[in-house]
Amino acid sequence: MEPGRMKVAVFQHMETEGPGFFPEILGSRGISCEIHRLCDTGETPAGISSPLIIMGGGMSVHDEKEFPFLAGEKEIIRGSIREGRPVVGICLGAQLIADAMGSQVYPGTKEFGWCGIERESREYFTGFPDRMEVFQFHGDTFDLPLGAVLIWKGHEVKNQMFLLGSAAGVQFHPEITLPLIREWAKERPARDIDSLIAESSRQIPPSHAFCEELVDRFLLEGMR
Repeated sequence: MEPGRMKVAVFQHMETEGPGFFPEILGSRGISCEIHRLCDTGETPAGISSPLIIMGGGMSVHDEKEFPFLAGEKEIIRGSIREGRPVVGICLGAQLIADAMGSQVYPGTKEFGWCGIERESREYFTGFPDRMEVFQFHGDTFDLPLGAVLIWKGHEVKNQMFLLGSAAGVQFHPEITLPLIREWAKERPARDIDSLIAESSRQIPPSHAFCEELVDRFLLEGMR
């Protein structure tokens, strides 16, 4: 990393749930992306003081016995919010923020593929339609932490994006890429995969535009 160059830490929980489009966005803005593969090390890194992106994963926030690094992540989340450092949580990452800040996380309606969400707040994402399609891959949901503001909501799973202090929790996957979709869908029938890929080719560009807004508005602004 170049001396003095800004960086963002990324926590990756599983081999198959990488950072997707995030490194490209950050690189285009001159930001270094430092990926911490918790799936390999089994522990959270010490001394995290940079803004943070927390990715998804197949485990539950309650699986600390099997995945002890989850407890360390929650401590880092609480410390980051307390000190005003930006945190963006994706799927499991959003659930970790909710759990770390005292809310309940529990099984909900399983969602996979492109699903509609609706705007709850008109203060943010003003350049986007009031309803848009986003990629979902989750089974758990959460209650909003005390003081959180709901930004986007869904029909089957209400809490889709919230803000809490310096943190943004996002239940869906704006960072999604075609390789990630192929990996996540590989056990499904070939006809379903072909249909999903065709739809994804249309939906990914606006999803990436949303991801860029997420980075610029809720991650990088807090770094300045």
